[in-house]
Parts: sequence; C-alpha cells; structure tokens
Amino acid sequence: MKLSRFVVMMLLILLLVPCSGALIEESEFKHVKLPAVYTSPEGEEGVLTELLVYTTKGNGYVFVDTYPFTQVDMQGSARLAAIVACDVLGLNYQDYDFYYVLKVDTPIVGGPSGGAAMTVATIASLLNLSLRDDVVMTGMINPDGSIGPVGGIPSKLEASAKSGANVFLIPKGQRVVQVVERVEEKQGPFILISERTKNVDVVELGNKLGVEVMEVGDIRDAVEIFTGYKIPEKKYNGTVITTQYQNMMKPLAEMLLNEVDARYEEVGSIAVSSLQNDLESQKELINRSRTLYGEGYYYASTSLSFNILINLREIEYTSNYMKSSNRNEYLMNLQAEVSSLITQIENEVNQEKENAAVLNIEGVGASESRLQEANSLFEAARTSKSPQDQIKLLSYAYERARSAKWWIRLAQTSGVENFTESELRGFAGEYLSQAQSIEAYSETLVDESGAVGLRPYLLSANKEIEDAKTEFKNGYYAGAIYDSLYSIVYSSLAIELIGAGDVNSKLERYKEEAKNSIIEARNIGIEPILAASAYEHGSVLAEGDIEKLVDYGYARLSAKTTIMILSQLEYTNFTSAQNIEELFTTETHQQPEKSEHPQSPFGMMVVAIIVLILVRKIV
Repeated sequence: MKLSRFVVMMLLILLLVPCSGALIEESEFKHVKLPAVYTSPEGEEGVLTELLVYTTKGNGYVFVDTYPFTQVDMQGSARLAAIVACDVLGLNYQDYDFYYVLKVDTPIVGGPSGGAAMTVATIASLLNLSLRDDVVMTGMINPDGSIGPVGGIPSKLEASAKSGANVFLIPKGQRVVQVVERVEEKQGPFILISERTKNVDVVELGNKLGVEVMEVGDIRDAVEIFTGYKIPEKKYNGTVITTQYQNMMKPLAEMLLNEVDARYEEVGSIAVSSLQNDLESQKELINRSRTLYGEGYYYASTSLSFNILINLREIEYTSNYMKSSNRNEYLMNLQAEVSSLITQIENEVNQEKENAAVLNIEGVGASESRLQEANSLFEAARTSKSPQDQIKLLSYAYERARSAKWWIRLAQTSGVENFTESELRGFAGEYLSQAQSIEAYSETLVDESGAVGLRPYLLSANKEIEDAKTEFKNGYYAGAIYDSLYSIVYSSLAIELIGAGDVNSKLERYKEEAKNSIIEARNIGIEPILAASAYEHGSVLAEGDIEKLVDYGYARLSAKTTIMILSQLEYTNFTSAQNIEELFTTETHQQPEKSEHPQSPFGMMVVAIIVLILVRKIV
C-alpha cells in the first residue's frame, strides 16, 4: 500500500526533528493559500494552492515538498522566506529548520510570486500565531522585507473571490496593472483571434467581486493583516549625508579633482585638433565636479571626476591611435597594458583585503564588482573588431579597474574586525539564486505584456547575474551578493513599470524607504557606504526618474541586506579606522607608455549599446 506524500513528509520530519516520537499532526502546520496562474485554452486562469509551513529548532535546513505539480524555483523562494522571516523577528535562521509542503492540483506558471505569503506563514509558525483563512496574498519577498511586484493579479483575485476570500493583498504600486485579453472578431465565415492589452484597476475589480483589495509594501504590514500581531518597526529621523559619511568620501573626491586638473593639461598637450572640442567640453564637467565638492556632495563629485577621467583617457588613446605608424600594434600594446593593470590591481585588492584591520562588506562588494566589470569591459574590447569600440572600452576598463582600488580603500574606513569572505558564500548563493528566479519571472511578464521598452532593464538584470556568477566562482562572494541585488532591483522595477502610470509616487516611496534603511543601519553602528553613495547619486546626479528609482531601490536593498547579513553572522562590534586621508595618499597616477603616431582622421565614437549593457554602475 502506498503512503501519501504528506505522510512521507511527516515521517521525514519525525526523523529530523527532535521530538517525543509522536507524528506531527497536519493541524500543527500553518496553512495559507497561495494564488497562482495557469494557462488554459481560453487564456490565463487563476487558481489557489495550499501551503503548509512548520518550523522547529534546528540548523538552518529548508525542506520543500510539492505535489503533484511544481516548478524548480520553490526552493529558492522558501529559503529566502525563512531568512527574511527570521531577520524581521531578530532571530538567527540557522537556529531553526523549516518545512514547506505545497499542494498543487494544476500545473501552475512558475515564479516567486508566493514568496511574501510564504514569509507570513513562516513568521506565524515561529511565533505560533493564527492566520486568517479569508485573506489571500500575492507578492514576491525581497531580501529587505519589502514586497515585490508580480503578474497575473486580476486572475488571482478572481480565483480568490471564488474561494471565499474577503481580503486580497497586493504589492504596493500595483493597483493598476496591464492584462492581455483575447479578442474574437467574426468576419464572414472566419473568426479572427487577436490579443490586446488594457489597464485594470484591481481595487475596483475587487469591489465588484466583493473582495477588499489592499496594497502592502512591507512584510510587517502583511503579518498584521493576516494575524492581528504588529511587529515593531521603527521610523528613523536623520539625514543620509552625515559628517562621518562626508569625511569618508572627501579625501577621494579631493584626490580625483587634483588628478583631473593634471590630466586635462597632460592630455591637452597631445590631443589631435579634431578632438579639441571634446577636450574643451571636459572643462564644464570639471567645474561642475568642483562645485559639487564645494557643496559637500563628495561622492557625486567623485563620480563625475571618474567620468571625466574616462573621457580624457579616451581622448588620449584616440589621439595616440591616430598618430600611430602601426595602429594594429598600438591596439595590441594597449590591450596588454590594460590587461596588466587589471591583474595588478586585482592582486593589490586581494592583498589589502587580507591585511586590512577592519573591512566594510559593502566596500568589499563594490571593489569586487568593479574588478569584474573591468574584466568584462576588457573582454568586450578584446573581441571587438572596431578600433573605435576597442578604445572606448579599454578606456573604461582602465579607469574602472582603478576604481576597484578606491573602493577597497573606502572599505577600510569603517567596518568589522576579523572578517573572512568565506563567511558570505552561503548568502551569495542564495541571493544569486533569487536574482535568477526573479529575472526569469520578470522576463516572462514583460514578454507577455508586450512592453518591449522594458527589455533594457532585463538586459541589465541578466548582465548583473552573469557578473555575480563569475564573482561567485572566483570566491568574490561580497561582489556576487551586491551584483545580485542590482539584478533584483532591475527585474523588480521592470515588473513594476508594466503599465505604470504615476512614477512620481513610486519615486517618493523609494526615496523615503532608502533613507530609512540607511539611517537604520547607522543606528546599529554600520556605515552603509555603498547604499549611501547610491542614494547620493540618485539625489544629485541621476538623470530622469527611472535612474533615480534604480539608485534608491538599490540603496534600500543593499542597506537592508548588509544589516541582515551582519546580524546573521553575529557581528556586533563596528570599528571606524583612523587617518582616513592616509588611505589615499599612496594612490599614484599611472600612464601608458607613449609611442610614435602619425595623423589620420578619426573622431570619438559612442558605443551606446555596448556601454549601456556593460556599464551600469556608478563610480
């Protein structure tokens, strides 16, 4: 006689969980309904599945059983739900084991859209709270506890209404969504079938169905609606641009301002006449960088100086190329020079990580991410057939590699003692897995909606994933974490922008949440330099609302993730280094060797697509 899969799961738990020997009753599990969608001949249909969650003292294991139909991303969603649930409650998830049983009667469309409800049920299990059975929720769970956007909301709402739900929770900002509907038109003896998109106000749809639709932005809000229990959350007063943060950023900003002045004169002495206008245009940027410095926006000044250095290097390389008697040889020597620099700086970064008294994991992640990007840019240049593209990419790769060294210096200004990067391996794998799941889900929704204008965000998300994979393989776990977070931001934003109307309201919410997360980190002793710099970039330099959304979204997610990781690793003592200025006094300005060059017509070219995909980060 066959045992049911649920009984098998219970037997597994019995073997793994310390208990008196009695089989755990199904009633001891927390039950929650997960809405999903499946594709029928008539189109997209909603369906409710049942999730059972049980937690016990343990060692951080996550067990998932689904039957009879499921898709592979359940494991990643379950693990993230366990981590976030413990983080919200101030618990260490490695002190518990988690069991998830999903009953699915229909082959549903895969995706992480049940993550938020899974997290609610996990919290209810950890605190032994009762869950309302008339509440249904859809939404991803992000590592910072925020609820991410999803697709198929109208179909899920209709299925929930049919099952007797009174309240339906959706991610904040998704009240109005786009749906694709099938249209049949009879023309003579033929029936023409087509598809069209339309906007649906799901709050109004809920009113027609007798269901109250509520937007929720944070998992704490969802828990309160499901259980009546309010998890304490603090709103913090303060500012992002603090004196301590400015003191950390000022020496680097000053050093780069001095360098751009020197480089401008140096490059001006060898620039060909056809590039004089490009050279002159750098004066305005230099003046703006100096103004930002004077206003105390030291990171913004640094970021602008960084871009000026790239432009000057491209003018220099282009001028030398135009004068060269053997241009192929010049490009080969240039590649060798940039490759050598990247290797040298990579060795120096690794050495400084090993010898540092204190390290800031955000700074380490930023440094590793920039090393990876420098290598990607170099590889693109090496395989390019266009001399113009090669010069542009090599110029960027050179300065990007140098910026990795700046960030490892910044990482030594404030952080934790006795940090070893191997501690981050598990987190890196989890965030990379979640980023891949969300990117795949986002791609499906964007393709279905026909929102081709959002494809660049998916390209950026995918590029960050590929970088994170390489970083993980190379043992750069901090870099893998923070690049995975970038991917999550791009993918989530693509979903949220499908049919989006009021971007301004999203912008204010993103900005306020980013600010609160940064101040929260500081209140427990962490200086989130990567998050704060992204926030400053969004406030001062970002061009357009979408770029600001990316900056603020990344600032919030990285600050919250840093808090969670250091908490899980039980780091409680945070140290500020002395003599910050000394960290930048040993930085030297390196120059390529000069070679002979005769003149030829060749202007600066913009490799827009390559740079858009490869170069998405600020300094």
